[in-house]
Amino acid sequence: MENYPKKLKKNIILFSNDPGGAQVLSSYFYYQYNKNIYLCSSKSAEKFFKEKKIKFKKISFNKALNIGSKFYTSTSWKSNIEVKAIKELIYRKKKVITFLDGWDNYKARFKYNGKYYFPSEIWNFDYLASKYCKKIFPQKIKLRNKKNFFIKYALKQISRVKKSKNYKKNCLFLTEPLTETYKKMYKKLPPYSELKAFSLFLAKIGTVEQIENINIKIHPNDKIKKYKKIAKKFSNLKIKFTNKNIFTLLKENYYVASCASSLMYLAEKNHNRVICCIPKKNIKPKLPIKKFYYLHNL
Repeated sequence: MENYPKKLKKNIILFSNDPGGAQVLSSYFYYQYNKNIYLCSSKSAEKFFKEKKIKFKKISFNKALNIGSKFYTSTSWKSNIEVKAIKELIYRKKKVITFLDGWDNYKARFKYNGKYYFPSEIWNFDYLASKYCKKIFPQKIKLRNKKNFFIKYALKQISRVKKSKNYKKNCLFLTEPLTETYKKMYKKLPPYSELKAFSLFLAKIGTVEQIENINIKIHPNDKIKKYKKIAKKFSNLKIKFTNKNIFTLLKENYYVASCASSLMYLAEKNHNRVICCIPKKNIKPKLPIKKFYYLHNL
């Protein structure tokens, strides 16, 4: 059994479950010098800390609450680990800082058993997120707009990858588990489905002459089977499902398509051509992107 230090002075506890939140949280700590980091997380979140070679020790939920002096969380829709930690830390009168990723469903991320539990501080990482936070969260919560360390880290990794020869002929589609997310957070169906968006994408993109190859990147919380079933109907297209990391894919594909994936923001920062695939014309994605190219206009 691992021995945990008795002193609480420098023990930093991180609670994280979903990939998006873990990516933001790990990117921040990649640029910090911290010795005693303890991670209470899922395996899917843990891999982002390992990828960045951040030294940490895994710890159970209860031990994390007992030995910590500084507490940080990301947010999840698939797990309650972060909001349960916030709830317990509020009860113990401990300060806890939550990192927000993305630009949607903010308030729903802090709901547990019908009640909302907000942290001492919420950190966001761009002007649009800051704007949403000010509208949504109670005034007693300290809101901080911080530098986006994930974008800094990601662009550094992308710069190390060689651009593919067929770069301008390749299109990347990023899936999102929209229906499952919406059902979990709001107990109802979303205004459009990810499968309808994917079908429209394949139908439309096949008419764009300059695009020859289509690469599909499945979200870690999504299921590949439902997309493969639709892809079979478009046998005339060169479609490939890929497990490559996003840094490589953004250097291999000039066009990047999705509905409202947060990675679309990274793609724009990398000067990719970003295409929004939301099937309804009256719905715009909540992303701080200067210019969208909409699929229905192609």
